[in-house]
Amino acid sequence: MRNVLRQPESPQPESHKSCYTCGGAPAENTCRLKNVSCNFCKRVGHIERVCRAKPQYTVKKVVAKPNRYATNSIAVEEEEYGINRLISSNQVIRTLLIPDVHVTLNNVVIPMQVDSGASLTIILEHTFKRVCLPYQCMESFHTVLKDFQGSEVEVLGVTPLLVKFSSFTMSLPVVVVRGPRLHSVALNSVQDLIEEYAELFSDTLDTVKRSPVIFHTKGYLQLIQGNARRVPFALNDRISEELDRLVEQGIL
Repeated sequence: MRNVLRQPESPQPESHKSCYTCGGAPAENTCRLKNVSCNFCKRVGHIERVCRAKPQYTVKKVVAKPNRYATNSIAVEEEEYGINRLISSNQVIRTLLIPDVHVTLNNVVIPMQVDSGASLTIILEHTFKRVCLPYQCMESFHTVLKDFQGSEVEVLGVTPLLVKFSSFTMSLPVVVVRGPRLHSVALNSVQDLIEEYAELFSDTLDTVKRSPVIFHTKGYLQLIQGNARRVPFALNDRISEELDRLVEQGIL
């Protein structure tokens, strides 16, 4: 028979027991917190940290593994926030007011609001009766207008009025509507200015009409020449178009 020596078993470590009252060293009888009530279950004999009635949540940390195959890539992290409820203080939240301007219509000052997103200048019926001349009448307006709520606006017509604002004076078409609404100055006024002074808003550059300009430089200064910068391949066509435009305008 073969002699087999049995190795002595290693002693198993004793399980660590903690105090039922505070979670520290086991001393339930002498623990100084044994008469304290729990903040969670309101029972006497333990604290909230070791309360068995309180659910224990464990958060697992997930470590993202680096992608070794990704080269020349941009990592974008999206953050998402959950909102359960909104609590407002007693302070009144004030919204941003629309700027008001005072525009003169047929020599009558009318407070109006600037609406850069609209294409029509609108006034109310009673305002038209104040500013209209005795011989002035409205023309039919066949376009259907709707407000932000989708309700149709009752349009009475359109008429040209002499508009004065700051140093600007011009006759502009104004739409007359009915109902409790606000007067608004729209984008068509600016568009009319652009069309009238098209040479000032063109993309081309003007040249000096006076005598030629002469730049005097010092003769001992050396010219500095630098190499062209490298640009992305996708921008080559756009850069070429811009250089051609500058050459056509005489800048280069």
